[in-house]
Amino acid sequence: MIKRISVRNFRSLEDLEVEVKPITLLYGKNGTGKSSILYAPYILRNIMLNPNRKSVAFGNLIFSNLGDFEQIVFNHDKSREIAIAVTIETKYGDLTYGIQYNNENGTFILKLGRMFDKTLDISFPYTANSQVKITIQEEKQSFSWNGITISGIAQMTPKAQEIVKIANSVVEMLRTTEIIPLKRGFHKSNYSQVPLTDTILSDEQLVTLLASGKGYHQNLASKRLQKIFNKEFKVFTTLGTNIFYLQIVDSDGLTSEIVNEGFGINQTVYLLSKILIDQCQLALIEEPEIHLHPSAQTKLAETFVDIAIRKKKTLIISTHSEHFVSALLTCVAEKKLKPNDIACYLCERKQGKTILKKQEVNSDGQIKGGLYSFMDSELETLQRFIGAKNADDDR
Repeated sequence: MIKRISVRNFRSLEDLEVEVKPITLLYGKNGTGKSSILYAPYILRNIMLNPNRKSVAFGNLIFSNLGDFEQIVFNHDKSREIAIAVTIETKYGDLTYGIQYNNENGTFILKLGRMFDKTLDISFPYTANSQVKITIQEEKQSFSWNGITISGIAQMTPKAQEIVKIANSVVEMLRTTEIIPLKRGFHKSNYSQVPLTDTILSDEQLVTLLASGKGYHQNLASKRLQKIFNKEFKVFTTLGTNIFYLQIVDSDGLTSEIVNEGFGINQTVYLLSKILIDQCQLALIEEPEIHLHPSAQTKLAETFVDIAIRKKKTLIISTHSEHFVSALLTCVAEKKLKPNDIACYLCERKQGKTILKKQEVNSDGQIKGGLYSFMDSELETLQRFIGAKNADDDR
């Protein structure tokens, strides 16, 4: 499981570390850096998958182009270096993988407990043809690392094979990371089959994935959709073609195309389908509550708990919904989620810099001091309302 994300000099994130739990919540006012925390591991994934580009391309997340290096480095200070790393727990200690880079050069980092701590300096574009030697002393064996993966040798001891597999696991976790941005949903009445890639970046690819695999994936999404909206979801294929239709079936058996449903249902099918991709271990989710009634937010929160715990997935979620946060805390109070399986962070921004405040959750689902980022806004609105009513009474 992923343990933490460390980021320096990326957008408003000058220097912060996020302790990650199966469910990690980021909340706070607009513009406080929540999305930047979600995007950081995806930037690392971007570089890892294709370092053979100039650094100007690393900020292009497909759904949004954040700009070149100068636009995304903290304070637009080109003398700084952006650093992003993820750490996972292993039987041999913490495994950390990351990148530190400027406009032209970079350094890959790989560290596994006390076994090794390696760096590899590169220049962009990088064709992944440089190598550094990693030696496992107790096994008396050495391997080559090109900044992305470790290559084994013909004859490895069983323990060496295990260590290499573990060391490469963080790269595989990043490779299968899914991001579910605000721009999501299905926008056409029918789709055609398209090639699939490591990460599903378009609704066309997601529909192709849903239509394959003998329905297993779509059945998982449909089962959870039914719990939230009491509606089923299915992909219908026209006989003898590669034309797919996405349909919603209500409790009376009435079928409609998904584009004719409300966007709340549409985007929920999309995000559930992405999270439930079997290979996906880490999902980065922006504001899952948008367009959802509070009752649906509650059921979605319960669904996320089920997915995180039963499917052993890590969900990092940004939200503006007090109701959604409260629904997750209720799951703690009801013993559906352990306090140690959720991390809550209040995001604030001071002098252009994101500040994270971790809020501890107890076994009753309570946060010390309460959700005061939401309470402040409600109190201000209430005070204005009372003030306006008093003024009206005076008249």
